[in-house]
Amino acid sequence: MMNSFRILKNLFKKKYTFRILQKKPILIYDYLSLRELKNFIPKKKFEVLDNRNEINLLILIKMILNLKFNKYSYYKQYFETVCPKLIITTSDHDIFFYKIKNLYPAAKTAMIQLCYRHDKYSDIFSVLKNQKLKEKYLVDYIFCFSSGFAKEYLKYIKGNPIVIGSVRNNSYIKVKKKKKTITFISQYRQTKANHEDYIIQRWQNKTLLHSEFFSLEKKLIPIIVSFCKNLGYKFRIIGCARNNINAEKKFYQNLIKDIKWTYLSRIYENKNFSYKWINESTINIFTESTLGFESIARGIKTISFYARKHLNNNASFGWPSKKKSKGFFWTNRITKNEVSRLLNNVISVNNKKWSEILKKETSSIIYLDEKNKILQNFLNKFI
Repeated sequence: MMNSFRILKNLFKKKYTFRILQKKPILIYDYLSLRELKNFIPKKKFEVLDNRNEINLLILIKMILNLKFNKYSYYKQYFETVCPKLIITTSDHDIFFYKIKNLYPAAKTAMIQLCYRHDKYSDIFSVLKNQKLKEKYLVDYIFCFSSGFAKEYLKYIKGNPIVIGSVRNNSYIKVKKKKKTITFISQYRQTKANHEDYIIQRWQNKTLLHSEFFSLEKKLIPIIVSFCKNLGYKFRIIGCARNNINAEKKFYQNLIKDIKWTYLSRIYENKNFSYKWINESTINIFTESTLGFESIARGIKTISFYARKHLNNNASFGWPSKKKSKGFFWTNRITKNEVSRLLNNVISVNNKKWSEILKKETSSIIYLDEKNKILQNFLNKFI
């Protein structure tokens, strides 16, 4: 009964359309995937399946005429109408996508890893690990960040892994650096206005409060600010919030004393400016953000304080690759000595040595394919 109620509730939220679907060689699964993929595929060569927001009434009518009315029938009818050679998505967290190959074997399927993944809390690998699979899911091509992630995906999904790094990061060129600038990449979000302390995670009868989750920043930011003040570095924060940005600014303002600093908002600026900002910086500092790993891929001097509290967090820096808890530019502890150690390491090392360290430590973590040549060559085969 409850399941039927949820289905009906979901249907009422959708937009209904009589849009006539065209036969196209490529079908983009999930409207959000369009943002990245539209830059690689001519508009006349693809159709979109907006599974989040849209119900195509022409497909529903065909289902009724065939006396089949369920989720699988809807998707199968959609695929048969478009007749794609390739079905592709950037929604690697969507478990249903890995069932499409069996539902419509006529097309090749491909997924693109868009964000840095973990096996913590409710991220995709945590979900996959806790499922009791009789057999692996199936996809033809797995475009992923690194060889480390390729091995992890293959534990649960049968397919051909292709290492390409981050599609977004691969697309943006380098810019001139600003002198003596340290940039912190924020992960701060406050989804409930005017109430900081609320439950942000639930896992196996345990809960984690918002204030506990962001206790890392409360320890870390004042130490970094003190370092910047003493050594004459400018300090910037790349914001994370897309809603309630004033709460994010206030959170950091309460932590930053006696120094001018700059808040770079992803609301007021194009999101792609994030890559411009990390390129400008002398040193980027992050906790677990994808943008931090993308900074590493670009060869920029970068530090990770991988010490975030999670309810089921067994991961360390560079997961799924196995790394020690401390390294030349990362740590799982927040102390004045550790912050000073990493900042002094990264500031003093010359560019040649830094490149050697990155090659040794991050080759299985993140990759850079400038201008996305690998992905573009792959898609050209279906256009």
